[in-house]
Amino acid sequence: MIRIVKQHGHEEFIYLSGGILEVQPGSVTVLADTAIRGQDLDEARALEAKRKAEEHIKSSHGDVDYAQASAELAKAIAKLALSS
Repeated sequence: MIRIVKQHGHEEFIYLSGGILEVQPGSVTVLADTAIRGQDLDEARALEAKRKAEEHIKSSHGDVDYAQASAELAKAIAKLALSS
């Protein structure tokens, strides 16, 4: 998640997933696999993704399954934080 502070203190929040970030004096460049503005997030879909990720964690049988499910859960929680 990034927070952009625009002129006059207006803030915009964006959910990001994957990609790279480059920081230079005076500018920041983000190349993301997924970027969703906070105002465009669907809370119902984020809640459903969270529920599915929690079920996936409960049923995971290996380290890879657990790691993937944990990442899915973290993404869902981040989306929920922005949609609220």
